[in-house]
Amino acid sequence: MKFVVPLFVVALLSLESCREEIIKIEEPQVLLERIEEKNFVEEFKYNDKNQITQVKRTTTFVDGNVTVTEYNYAYDNKGQLTSCTTNFGVTYVYNYENNLIRNTQTFEEGKLTLTYEFTYDAQNRMISNVMSIHKDTGKEVEGKTTYRYDEDGNILEVKNYDFVNSEQQLISTFNYSDYDNKKGMGALGHQVLNPFHKGSINNPGKIEMLNAQNTPFVTEAFNYTYNDLGYVQSMVTKTTFYHGDSGSHTTQFFFKVL
Repeated sequence: MKFVVPLFVVALLSLESCREEIIKIEEPQVLLERIEEKNFVEEFKYNDKNQITQVKRTTTFVDGNVTVTEYNYAYDNKGQLTSCTTNFGVTYVYNYENNLIRNTQTFEEGKLTLTYEFTYDAQNRMISNVMSIHKDTGKEVEGKTTYRYDEDGNILEVKNYDFVNSEQQLISTFNYSDYDNKKGMGALGHQVLNPFHKGSINNPGKIEMLNAQNTPFVTEAFNYTYNDLGYVQSMVTKTTFYHGDSGSHTTQFFFKVL
């Protein structure tokens, strides 16, 4: 199994925590209600505490087929996130240490299949994510992702690794640059493996992807428009491949003002 990371990796918002209290994320001025792209819609629902309770993704394919995936979140009586169930047979269980998610366990039809283990820096920013697969022969490390930040709290670099015969091998590198000075969309987004992994403080203008030999092969450039509160309202993504092909698409964001 390869360790797959989405093309656009949402960056991290730093977290505040203490040992006596449940971790609290800086309260946004808006809630993200809907994301729209061509043939794709993502919708968000919240409880009366403005905690996310459901993410629904609807994808329409060129042949007309439509798939709907749902992620439903549960909290304990202290308001701490405990699990996420899906409509495709997968459940995510969140385990804490010192009020940070230390690992997420993935169950398929009730059977433990994957574990994601997280480490953090002194600012509680996630700096690594190690994925292990559970087999009949035991637990084996399959992949790893590492994160490096600038002094403003924006991601500079993401590296993805595979493991072959227990040996770590680089798969790809993502370099982030040209950040704006607006509010990062990661603070409002959705990361099912670790919902406290909230993204950069700001929004990147460019992501360059390099292969295992550190050769660039894809660049994404982003052009944003913003609402009155400084959040991204629309994003045009231009993707350029190093053999010359390119294309672009537009993403729109819809909010509820608190």
